[in-house]
Amino acid sequence: MLSILAGTVVGMGITAAGAGVIRVEPAATDSTHTLAGALAEAAPGDTLLLAPGLYRGIYDLPRGVSVVGAAGPDSTILDADGGRYVLSGRGLDSTTVIAGLTLQNGKRDHPNSGGGGIYLYRSSPVIVNNVFRNHLGYFGAGVYTNYGCNPVIAFNRFHDNEAHLGGALAAYQDCAPLVYENFVYSNRAVSGGGMLCLNSAPVLVHNTWVANRAEPGGGGALYGDSSPALVVGNVFAYNEDPKRDGGAVFALDDDRPAVLRDNILWENLGGAEGGACAPFVGVDGNCSEDPQLVDRQRFLLERRAAAASCQPTAGARRWSGPVVPAVPDSILGLWREWRRSGAR
Repeated sequence: MLSILAGTVVGMGITAAGAGVIRVEPAATDSTHTLAGALAEAAPGDTLLLAPGLYRGIYDLPRGVSVVGAAGPDSTILDADGGRYVLSGRGLDSTTVIAGLTLQNGKRDHPNSGGGGIYLYRSSPVIVNNVFRNHLGYFGAGVYTNYGCNPVIAFNRFHDNEAHLGGALAAYQDCAPLVYENFVYSNRAVSGGGMLCLNSAPVLVHNTWVANRAEPGGGGALYGDSSPALVVGNVFAYNEDPKRDGGAVFALDDDRPAVLRDNILWENLGGAEGGACAPFVGVDGNCSEDPQLVDRQRFLLERRAAAASCQPTAGARRWSGPVVPAVPDSILGLWREWRRSGAR
């Protein structure tokens, strides 16, 4: 496992020199092998390798310390049990990797709070191959990026989360997360059933947004306010805004519009766009076509191959490789160029 971690981390431009591996057990009797004890003892560069099982509690991440489920998210569960979040980080950079975990049952529902799954402040960790479910937050119930955050959020599943703003994700104030190859489905919010962007410039590439709901504020999948997001190669299907003002994408203003290219939009209640969002279906490769999901009812959402598909590469693909996947250099380059271009 150490070789997999080291190879993947180095591939993403994150140093692993001198890193140690601390093995953690869900019911350890030795305090140094509990998750709380290991976090207290860990040094920058260490990886906490969690054995399968259930870990209850809320945890603050030290800088430069990674938390990885050894057997992947289906076997390793972090449960806040109604606490204010599962994980939080302040001042983290990309030397912190969060991978191979299911995070559930965080609750941050009072105003101006967020992140029942992960709360980030001025932090840019790598968040890959996790499941976020059953969180409640005012902002971004799954992952909340708050002020100056540029994390990589890739190969995750977000479902059955609820927030006031941003059911699964929120980018709030000068944040530019890379959101790549995620499945975001069955999340709810007043605005931005899938994601809320406020004064931020996220890059959203090859994600699948299905059956998210916003009521009554608009943006069944995605809500933007002064946020020049780059949205490329996504699938938006069956998202809902019952007030019919942006079943898929809603923009509060058009002073800093999002750029949408090569997306598939299909049967979003309330239409493809709402608010000040300019019509984009039929422009810049955005098209309307049944995405042919494998099984929408059971949320097996990887698209079937379709010879006549208008955008055959749009949407996410289910991850089945190492616990810690690497984001392709081409996608990281696109993200960095968007940030360098002054999109924010």
